[in-house]
Amino acid sequence: MKGVAKLNGIPPFEGVLLDLDGLLIDSETSYLHAWQQAGLQWGVDFREGFLRSLVGLHAGQVDARLAAEIGSSYQRERFFADAGAIWREHVAACGIACMPGAEELLAWLDEQRIPYALGTNSDSSAARRCLAHAGLAGRFNVMVCRDDVAAGKPEPDVYLRAAASLDLRPERCLVLEDSTVGLQAAASAGAIPVLVREREADSDMERLAHAVFTSLREVLACLA
Repeated sequence: MKGVAKLNGIPPFEGVLLDLDGLLIDSETSYLHAWQQAGLQWGVDFREGFLRSLVGLHAGQVDARLAAEIGSSYQRERFFADAGAIWREHVAACGIACMPGAEELLAWLDEQRIPYALGTNSDSSAARRCLAHAGLAGRFNVMVCRDDVAAGKPEPDVYLRAAASLDLRPERCLVLEDSTVGLQAAASAGAIPVLVREREADSDMERLAHAVFTSLREVLACLA
């Protein structure tokens, strides 16, 4: 389907690129739980604001911030092993919820034959595990993850490769994101950044986004 029109002043687009964590699935809740519990094991009670600052970053950035917060006792492999064990136990028991409207939006894109791809700062193994726990295993024919590119978001590599994998120019791709780094990556790629975020957006997010929605259900209602 070519030249799909969009309301709210968004240019026509031919494909959709979607973030994963916090946009399609509520994996953030499970990550925050794992980091918080691992921190307590290390004798550190992380502030909520600090934990939320880790969301959307790739592993190297998370590692640097954890090291600065915990101090000289921090050991990357041990901490990530602790947090990983807590996370796996948590999602095995509780699963990972899809964000409201995620499954309906993907079904609509399929029905309309609009190509789409996943673009995430998560490594491919973590992304596939999260998709499986959310009931979305095998849902994406095209996935571009942090370990597929030279640099993660906010650099444009993820979305440049995702657009190329769909055989589309970036400027013809709508990018649905929930974070500042994701919007920066989309803008740097020359794509059409759209913010989907239930929590209040800050000025940087609003400046980068062509439009702002509070859920994927709102996005679908606008498209359909």
